[in-house]
Amino acid sequence: MSWIDHLDEFECQRCGNCCKGVGDVLLNREDIRRIAAHLEMTQVDFLHEFTRRTQSRRALIDQRGPKRWCVFYGGDGVGCRINAVKPKQCADYPHRWHNEDTAGTCEGVKALIRRFGEVPDEAEEIPAARGT
Repeated sequence: MSWIDHLDEFECQRCGNCCKGVGDVLLNREDIRRIAAHLEMTQVDFLHEFTRRTQSRRALIDQRGPKRWCVFYGGDGVGCRINAVKPKQCADYPHRWHNEDTAGTCEGVKALIRRFGEVPDEAEEIPAARGT
């Protein structure tokens, strides 16, 4: 067994480590509608200000800098500024996707490993969507 078998007990620690790094946070139409409404913007204005076009869909832009933080991540304990309406891809982490670094970077997963005394089983990986 690995930490993956205990994801039903996962509690996000809001460390933000899943909010940075190489990769895209792809948006679906419902994400766009929900986030724009939360920000009290039109969908067109939201798309123009906070997204970029990828080959297949719109994706959130990153903050400038070497760590490539998500545009909506605020440091110093602020965390995700759109947490209440975060994109489905973000809400699905680490339950539906994670990467080889998740066990070493995600504080919620580290807590599972400490609690259950387990080491992640690399053979049980779920495909990565955004790296850290």
